Amino acid sequence: MPEKSSFRIEFLADHRQHISVIARWFHEEWLRDSEGWTLEQTIQSVTQNDCFKDRLNVTLIALNERDEPVGVIQLLDTVRLQGWEKCLPWIDGLYIVPEYRNSGIAYALGYRIIQITAELGFENLYAAAFDMKAILKNHHFGAIGETRYGDKTIHIYKKQLM
Repeated sequence: MPEKSSFRIEFLADHRQHISVIARWFHEEWLRDSEGWTLEQTIQSVTQNDCFKDRLNVTLIALNERDEPVGVIQLLDTVRLQGWEKCLPWIDGLYIVPEYRNSGIAYALGYRIIQITAELGFENLYAAAFDMKAILKNHHFGAIGETRYGDKTIHIYKKQLM
């Protein structure tokens, strides 16, 4: 397993050469089964909508010592969950390459996205998750509800920042 110190957190906006890798992760993990949604559309969406540093729709990546992306997280201004649209911003797109899991990357990405959210002046941060309960608990998110997403129940979490 990689050492905790063998990665750094950066803005995807500063490493645009990795957009296709990040978009491929998103597509494979969450969008592959979306009817009519292609990898090319995912790459275009990440390129146009998710590469900011000073406003919402921030994408952070973890890079290993060889400057290869090994993890990602997003801070988004929208959520596709009925009844929760007025809450923002949202953590989304947390993905860690399997061989780098349990090495502190998810925690570090979460910590930095919380910092950015506070720097942008937001009082709260939201997350919806099927299985991120441990990382959200470690960052002191509290469960505030649940909703249906497709045929699954998804849990909604909130962290108060100010």
